[in-house]
Amino acid sequence: MEEKKRHTCLKLQINGEEAIFVKGTWFDTHFNLSITDGFTAWNCNASEEELKQRAAQWDQPVLEYVMLSERYLGFQQPGSVYA
Repeated sequence: MEEKKRHTCLKLQINGEEAIFVKGTWFDTHFNLSITDGFTAWNCNASEEELKQRAAQWDQPVLEYVMLSERYLGFQQPGSVYA
């Protein structure tokens, strides 16, 4: 059975000019991010083990940590300034 996944796509405007695009693929126990400015690309593959460690640092269950990460890394936050 394939693990349930969600996708987000975000365009961040930097200094009112430059844009950075962030594509997230979210699972219940891990996530992957692809980030590009149009010239260079970066990938982040947050493993289940890494997320267990991070979630434990914040005294959170892994699923709650993933959901919070998705909220902040998958959607532009009102009033936030990206520089």
